[in-house]
Amino acid sequence: MAPLRRMLLAAVVGFLAVELVVRALAPVLGPPLTFYNINTQAKVAQLSAMASRGERVDVAFVGNSTTREGVDIAAFEQASGASAYNAGLQSATTYIVRRFVDEELLPTVHPKLVVYGLTSGSYAAADDVQTRQYDKAPSTRRHPASWVKRTAERWLYLWRYRNDLRDPRTGSTLLHALKDRSTHEGAQARALREMTTHGDLPARSTAGIGPGAVTVTDDPSAEPEAVPAASRADVRMLARRVAASGGRLVLVNMPTTAVDPAFTASVAELGRRNGVEVLDLHGAITDLADFTDGVHLNALGAAHLSAVLADRLSSLLR
Repeated sequence: MAPLRRMLLAAVVGFLAVELVVRALAPVLGPPLTFYNINTQAKVAQLSAMASRGERVDVAFVGNSTTREGVDIAAFEQASGASAYNAGLQSATTYIVRRFVDEELLPTVHPKLVVYGLTSGSYAAADDVQTRQYDKAPSTRRHPASWVKRTAERWLYLWRYRNDLRDPRTGSTLLHALKDRSTHEGAQARALREMTTHGDLPARSTAGIGPGAVTVTDDPSAEPEAVPAASRADVRMLARRVAASGGRLVLVNMPTTAVDPAFTASVAELGRRNGVEVLDLHGAITDLADFTDGVHLNALGAAHLSAVLADRLSSLLR
């Protein structure tokens, strides 16, 4: 029994040692990560701050990273004269967008238009990895946490910061804190500094794929791409929730380097089924120098697309 007792004692001592280290690092780590990624958490904090100041926006752009990187808020506001917010989220599926808009965006900045940029990557099965992470995150879990989990989150810093300890940004945050001798840095504070005041990227890559043009093919007779039932339901619920808030949903077929007539038809069908406006911008950006890869725009491409969006949305903003 003696060896077993020593092993158990060593395990308890080791656990307590790690717990004390995490408690000591808590001021550096900042608020625990309670959303599925730190950029989403930072945008929630930013939206809450805007709401506390009574700030509202005319247009909120939502979607995945193609929206996050493809819409330049400063360029859009200058061209349109409307206020806007970039709520594009990394790897966001229709499910994540629907919940984020309903739970975080509409109650805070009350946009008149919610403009949803869609690519084929927006459609995902209900059990995809990102959706599961969103549902399991403390702030967005679908079901109440068990008594055991609530107790652990209250008393154990090791459990409270479990998501941060798995996040690769945490190590970078600690290094920055040591370098700058800052004791209240935190990954959330860093993420907020890496955004403009309206959720946008302060700087975008200027690198392009290279010279050449996107081949735009239109096929009105193309059969729509099969949209998963879960994604169809998400868009339907999103349209209803935006309408109930007094706003209007607009779907945008985002530009890519590989134009897919079947996907274009699927976005048009989603619009028809839900009675919402559809902007088909798949051919709006045709210069390969405006893309960083097949679906993401660089700084020049984002400025071009934002000017097009300002023009196409102008009638809906009057």
